Amino acid sequence: MMKGKSKKESMGLLRTSIAQIVIIILFSIAFHSSIGIEIKGLKEMPSLFVLLLAVSFISDNVRFGFRGRKTISNVVGFLPMAFIFGPFTAAYSSLVIVFLRVGRRHKEWIREIVGRLNRATHYALIYFIAGIFFHYLKDYNVIIAAIAAITGYRLANSILVDYIEWHIVGIRLTRKEFLLTFLTDYIFALAILPFIALMWMAKSSILELAAIYSLLPLLYMLYHTSNVERLANELKEERDRIKGLNEKLIELSKIPVLMRARTHPEKLLSHMANMLTKNFGYRYAVINLFDVENDRSMRVAYSGFDKEEFERLKRNAPTVSSRFELMRDEFKISNSYFIPQGAIEIKREESFTGEYTPVKGDDAWLPEDVFFIPLIDESGIMIGYISLDSPLDGKRPTLMDTKVLEIFASEVVSALKLSEKFQEIIYRSQIDLQTGLYNHTVLFEYLQSLLMNRERDQKLYLLMLDIDDLKYINDTYGHLVGDKAIKLVVNSIKSSVRKKDFAARYGGDEFAVVLEDITLERVKAVVDKIQRSTLFLDDLDEQITVSIGIALFPDDALNYKALIDKADKALYVAKNRGKAQSCFAIEIPPEKEKNI
Repeated sequence: MMKGKSKKESMGLLRTSIAQIVIIILFSIAFHSSIGIEIKGLKEMPSLFVLLLAVSFISDNVRFGFRGRKTISNVVGFLPMAFIFGPFTAAYSSLVIVFLRVGRRHKEWIREIVGRLNRATHYALIYFIAGIFFHYLKDYNVIIAAIAAITGYRLANSILVDYIEWHIVGIRLTRKEFLLTFLTDYIFALAILPFIALMWMAKSSILELAAIYSLLPLLYMLYHTSNVERLANELKEERDRIKGLNEKLIELSKIPVLMRARTHPEKLLSHMANMLTKNFGYRYAVINLFDVENDRSMRVAYSGFDKEEFERLKRNAPTVSSRFELMRDEFKISNSYFIPQGAIEIKREESFTGEYTPVKGDDAWLPEDVFFIPLIDESGIMIGYISLDSPLDGKRPTLMDTKVLEIFASEVVSALKLSEKFQEIIYRSQIDLQTGLYNHTVLFEYLQSLLMNRERDQKLYLLMLDIDDLKYINDTYGHLVGDKAIKLVVNSIKSSVRKKDFAARYGGDEFAVVLEDITLERVKAVVDKIQRSTLFLDDLDEQITVSIGIALFPDDALNYKALIDKADKALYVAKNRGKAQSCFAIEIPPEKEKNI
C-alpha cells in the first residue's frame, strides 16, 4: 500500500510540474522581448549576477521558521535579483537553485527527483507571476510595483503549495493555519523592501554591491532567528511530551481499580486495547498471546479497526517462531522492538495497513514499520506481545514512550492472569506436559532475556544433559519403559538443583539446566550428584545414566544461541567419552570444535 500511495503522490506532483512548465513556457513566449533585455543586463554585470546567485543559494538553504511554520527564505536573494536584473532573470535562476537545493528529502530517488522538479518549477512560476506584476507597474511607482509583486508571489504560492501540492500528499490546513502561513511569508517578504529601495536608488554598480552586502546581516539574523524558533519549538514539544506522559500515567493508575472491581478478563483486555488507541496515541492496537504448543500467536484483543478485519488477522496470525526472529539487538528499544520498513520482510497477510499521518523527517513512521512490546511474566518469560501501528503524530516511538508502554504491558500480563482460559493456554505453551519442566521455546526466551543486559562479571552456567542409550531402551523394552526412564532422570535433575534454578526439556532425551549465582565447585557438585544418582527401573537390568555438556557465560559465549551451541558441542564430546561422562566447553580445543 505504501508503494502504491507513494507512486500516486509522485504522479500527482509530476502532473503539477508539467502544468507549471507549460505555463512558464507560455510566459517566456509572451515576454520574450523583456527577457532579451534582461539577458543584455547580465552581460554588463556578470560578477554582480554571480554574487547575487550565491546570496540566493545561501538564502534558499536557510531554514527559517515562525511558530512551527517554514517561511520562504529565498526571497532574500531572489527579490534583489529581480530588481537589479529583472523579474524573469530571478524566475529562471530560482528554477536552477531550488532544484539543486542542499539535502535530500526522500529515500526513493525517483520520488526525490519528481519532488525537486515540482518545487523548482513551482518557485519559477511564482516568481514569474510576481515579475509580471512588477513589469506592468514599475513605471508607475516602484514601491507599489514591489508590494504588488510580493502579493502576487504569495497568492500564487498559496494556490500552488498550500492548496494543490499539500492536497496531493494529504496535508490539510485549518483556516487559522492557512492564514498564519500566508501572513508569515507575506510580512517577511515585505521586510526586504527597504533593501530593495536602497538598490533602486543606487546609481552605480559599487552602490548596488554595497546594497547587496547589506543583505548579509539580514541573512545572519534570519539564521539566528531560525535557531531561536527551533529551540522554542523543541521546548514546546518537550512540554507537550511531559504533559502526554502525565496523562498516560493517570490512565495506567485506573487499571488496578478495574482489576479490583473484578471486571471480566476478556472485557478488561478489550478496554486496555482501547486505551492504547484512545490515550497512548496509536490508531491500531492488537494484544497477542503465544500458543507455543501450536506455534501460533493468538489475537486476544484489538482496537482501531472493525471486527471483520480483526477476524482476518486472527486467521492469519504469525507463528511464535517468526516473532522471535524479529527480536534482534539492532531493533531493540528498551525491552521492546521496532523494525523499520524494509529491514525484514513481513508477510502481508499477517499485517494490517491502514491510515497514516504523513510527516517529514528521519523519525517519520512508515506504513510497513513494525512495533511490538513483549508481555513478560514474573519469571522473565515472554508470553505474548502488544502490536501497535500508525502513531497519531506520525513519528516513530521514543525511548520514553516505549518505557511507558512497557509499564502498560505489565498490567496486561496481570489482566491475563485473571483469565483461567488464557492461563491454561500460557501453561500449555510453557510446560512440557510429560515431564512438568519448561519446554525448549521457554528455554530460549529465558536465556535471551537473562543474557540481554547481563554484566560480564555475572557468570552463568548452562548444562545440556542427554540420557544415554534411550533409543536402545525404547527399542528393546518399549516406549512405556522409556517414558519411565525420562521421569527418573527428571526427578534426579529436580532433586539435584536449587529451587531458583531453571530446568527445561530441550528435546526427546535432552534436558537443559541454567545455574546462576553459583561457583565452579558447586556446579561440579551438581553435575556429580546428577550422574551418581542410582537410577534403576524394575524393568531394566542396567543403570540409567546421563551425559552432560557445560558452557559458561561470558567465557564461552555472550549470547544465548552461542551458549547453547557451546554446551551442545561439549555434550557431544561427553557422549563420545562413554556413559555418565561430562565435558566443559573450555576443554574442547578450537581446531576440534570446528569438526563437531
